[in-house]
Amino acid sequence: MKTNMPSSGNILFRDTFDQYVKTYMGTADHHHNLMADRYLDVMADILADIHKKLDYTAFANELKDVYPNGIPKSFYKSLAWEGLTGTLSFQIMKNVKVNPPLKSPFQKYEEAKRLSQMGLKNCN
Repeated sequence: MKTNMPSSGNILFRDTFDQYVKTYMGTADHHHNLMADRYLDVMADILADIHKKLDYTAFANELKDVYPNGIPKSFYKSLAWEGLTGTLSFQIMKNVKVNPPLKSPFQKYEEAKRLSQMGLKNCN
């Protein structure tokens, strides 16, 4: 999408993709809106796969009081929202209200962000 030396195929793809997204997803930050609307589950699956190749076991052990059965997909889905905070879908998600003891999607997002920081404590 943002290559410094685009080929004619790159330009054609970019222009076609931009037109598709503008037509079907709107214009405000249209690429991220498309990602939020269509690819949140895919991004969560990719985050989970990447995490399993890193130090998943140590992180899961650190969070065993919160997630006694392992880190659920909902954790990764919540983290996937991080790059989509300016989207319409994020604003809608942020305004979803639920009754306790359930957590809203936004509460899950904030919790996942906070918990994910625990994995950074040993990084230098």
